[in-house]
Amino acid sequence: MKIQIIALCMFAGTLVVSCNQSSNKQISETTNDTVSKQSKAKLQIYYFHLTNRCITCNSIEANVKSVIESTYSEEIKQGLISFESINIQEKENWEIAEQYETANASLFLTLNTESGQHTSDLTSQAFMLSKNKPDEFKQLIQDTIKSLIK
Repeated sequence: MKIQIIALCMFAGTLVVSCNQSSNKQISETTNDTVSKQSKAKLQIYYFHLTNRCITCNSIEANVKSVIESTYSEEIKQGLISFESINIQEKENWEIAEQYETANASLFLTLNTESGQHTSDLTSQAFMLSKNKPDEFKQLIQDTIKSLIK
């Protein structure tokens, strides 16, 4: 029943809300004020999207990939940074979409450490900058990653 309700809400959301209307929330689940155990830290970048994507949605994914592949290729090889593009309309992705409380295109950077988890929601900035100001958006991604894995 819960899955049916989620599916119905997601379907309704796609009809009512355009892909660039998303919340500007900061999710923080860090158990300590400072992240102390960086040696086992892993940064996961999640780009949630719908099946049908607009130009801006596609630019967000392309720009994030460009930044991490050009700047953080060694960290990707070491498994310290990963990127996932997740279609939230596919049933197998409903659980993670529910975890991040998203039913629309969204961009989250989540740092997992032994001391906890910290998630930054860059959705609003991504939609404002990615297509029209890609250099600013790429710099935002770099700055956010640096601040999380410092």
